[in-house]
Amino acid sequence: MTLASAGGASPAQDDPLLRPILPADAAKWLGAQAPLRLYGNTYLVGFQGLNVGLIRTDAGLILIDGAVPQAVHAIEANIRRLGFRVQDVTLILATEGHFDHAGGIAALTRDSGATVIASIPTAEILRRGQPAADDPQIAYGVAYPALPRVRGIADGTKLRLGATEVTGRATPGHTLGSMSRTWR
Repeated sequence: MTLASAGGASPAQDDPLLRPILPADAAKWLGAQAPLRLYGNTYLVGFQGLNVGLIRTDAGLILIDGAVPQAVHAIEANIRRLGFRVQDVTLILATEGHFDHAGGIAALTRDSGATVIASIPTAEILRRGQPAADDPQIAYGVAYPALPRVRGIADGTKLRLGATEVTGRATPGHTLGSMSRTWR
């Protein structure tokens, strides 16, 4: 898979939400990978070097992270390969505010109509589209399309979509606002 086929917009169709971020660096993460069922209703729809999760519920889909903008078309294709529709993505859960996890979320939100949810510190970063000044990896920080509407949640917040309950777990370290999830 070439980087362009991973979702980069062609010059004739310049979509600001799909403009590649650090193409040389991101290319090593975007090796083609078929979607994979992990267990039960949980799937991977990302790449050889960059995971993007998907949870199927009885009331819609939950996407975990959005990779980089040039990966959006490949993520959406993997969702369709599983027999789902991108428009069935109801929630997008951001694990952190770095470009390699959140850079594609604006386009995925536009295409799906989903609500984006993140930890309170990450929600602020996503609204700005760039890392926080106190980010330990600020030197690697890259701006990406900002998200004007993000719901911030606290540690332990439970979200329900149909019969599936997802709990946000603050896991600061890599970023101060990192959040992991557990679900049933």
